[in-house]
Amino acid sequence: MKSTRSVAVALTTAAILGASLTACSGGGAEIDPKTVTVLSNVSKNTASGRAFFALFDQFKQDTGISVEVIEQGDDTNQVYETTLAGGREAQLVLTNRYQNLDWLQNGSVVDAKPYADEWGIIDRLKPDAVDAWSDADGGLMGIPLNGYTWPVMYNTELLQQAGFDAPPTTTDELLQLASALRVKGITPWAIGGSDWSGEKLFAQIAQTHVSADEAAQLFTKGGWCDSDAAKQGIDDFVALRDGGVFVDKAEGYTVDLAQTDFYTGKAAIYSDASWGFGNVPEEIKPNVVIGGVPVPADSDFTGPSYYSEFGSGLWISPNGEKNLDAVGKLVTFLLSDEAQERLVAEASLVSPLTTDFSAAATDPLLQQALGLSDTGQRAVLPDDYVADTATTTWAKATAGAYAESASTSDICAALDAALAE
Repeated sequence: MKSTRSVAVALTTAAILGASLTACSGGGAEIDPKTVTVLSNVSKNTASGRAFFALFDQFKQDTGISVEVIEQGDDTNQVYETTLAGGREAQLVLTNRYQNLDWLQNGSVVDAKPYADEWGIIDRLKPDAVDAWSDADGGLMGIPLNGYTWPVMYNTELLQQAGFDAPPTTTDELLQLASALRVKGITPWAIGGSDWSGEKLFAQIAQTHVSADEAAQLFTKGGWCDSDAAKQGIDDFVALRDGGVFVDKAEGYTVDLAQTDFYTGKAAIYSDASWGFGNVPEEIKPNVVIGGVPVPADSDFTGPSYYSEFGSGLWISPNGEKNLDAVGKLVTFLLSDEAQERLVAEASLVSPLTTDFSAAATDPLLQQALGLSDTGQRAVLPDDYVADTATTTWAKATAGAYAESASTSDICAALDAALAE
């Protein structure tokens, strides 16, 4: 059931869209060919948001076509589905592909493949990006717009106070570091155990003794308690938790609190994706180095783990299909080399294009993050596999894993129960 807040947000957004789309007698929307409406999960107050809004302004200057952006953050998916039911949906949705993998199948969006072909985009995309956005029937759910790498940030000034010259690469080293940091009164790893940030970190640690294929199966169907390798990964997580690696009472902590702790120098370690690099305060940025999540010495991983995905893109709505000339111009503009170079340079995003934008990656954190594949191993992101119907119970189970009383058997049972629903 939708929360009262989410419904209220959706109704407010419907009113906003109604003001920009003139109603037709059939209850749909009459399209203004000089305006493209975009429902966005990107906030203007972030580094990536500032880059996107600057591009929208430039697009209007170049074409005379306005871009009306409705910012909805975490409510974007619910708002889209609510406005879609009334025919008032935005023409494009700028959001992640996760939890929306059925939008094309159920007709919430149109197949973007023929348009990506027509607009000359498809052949310029990296195969990994196309694969990530393709469905089982060969359709294109949306057009990949940018990707990210999701490493770990370490404050070397705080590490040095604890006697460490470099970030740990193994869990044994991480436990030693955590102990030394706590002696100095420094929180080792700030993490939002109660939300998505803690969920991703738990999944990252728990999968280090299984293959990518097995991890995908575990996230899809469960079986954590039946797999010795999976339970070994949970054992590793419990050892880190009980060894004082994570912020105290992490199961009740949020990503915002964790970020504040790292940004203000209270915590030495913080897991964040490249979209957040531009938000790191300048006063600590020279002390920040990028690494991966340390792995056990007997792990199946070749080195510290990290996430890397082409997760964000543009979905074309039924209303968007009614305004294809303007929509196509905006999409091709955002996938131009010029726009992509700007997103790399200003927002530390990873381009889905085959063009080499490495010279534009001027942020030192992004430069380091792009080299993670040389020293570490990419982890399987659970979002691709955990069913929409299980996300709430899955998140509750992973949050419970941060509680000191939770044993490996408790955790694996909770995970399996969540995925069985």
